[in-house]
Amino acid sequence: MNEVWSVGPFIVRQSWVALIVIVLLGYYLANQFFYEMMNGTKKDSEVFWNGFFAFFVTFQFSKLILNPAVAIGDPIAVLATPSGANEWMLAWVVMCVYLWWSTKEDVALNTTVFIKIAGTYLIIEIMYYAVFPFNTMEGIVRTNVILMGINTLALLFIYIQSKRQETHTRMLGQFLILFGLIKGLLSFFIPIRMLDYSVPSWFYFMYFIAGLIILSNETKRKEVS
Repeated sequence: MNEVWSVGPFIVRQSWVALIVIVLLGYYLANQFFYEMMNGTKKDSEVFWNGFFAFFVTFQFSKLILNPAVAIGDPIAVLATPSGANEWMLAWVVMCVYLWWSTKEDVALNTTVFIKIAGTYLIIEIMYYAVFPFNTMEGIVRTNVILMGINTLALLFIYIQSKRQETHTRMLGQFLILFGLIKGLLSFFIPIRMLDYSVPSWFYFMYFIAGLIILSNETKRKEVS
């Protein structure tokens, strides 16, 4: 889907339009899938969308920071180049820091928003791989199908845990451990992606470590109380 549409002096890639549709549809499906969690307060929605905005801005403009020498000479040229894996990882870090900072006084809101982000991303990634398939290995099953299967299992895990009345904090910790461990180990054997970006194995294990920290803190909190 590399075709473009010419709208006056502007060129619009069909892949961009497809991605926008996927994101909006993914959010809608996440609302249906996690109805009880996704339909929260106004503050809840504000933090959620502000997090996405922080991700987008960082992803688009962090190139100026990551390439300072080139940016000083020709910042427009830097902005015109596509963002890559480094910008993708930095955007995730910035978004997570923002979400944590803006909800640190409200533990319930903190974990709920992170679960919303995780669920929405998983659905978006599944649809993205369905529209933009890819393969990085020889075999009957394509790489994108494997990743779609992993994401589907992760979604089912979150859904089942929510129906079991598991606390959102434990649910988030368990999900991060599961997601980070499976994706991290898989990345040792075949090249995998987050959407269209190949990130190193250690980035997935950061999710795993974050999950361990969350569960550890939750256990300590229960022991104290």
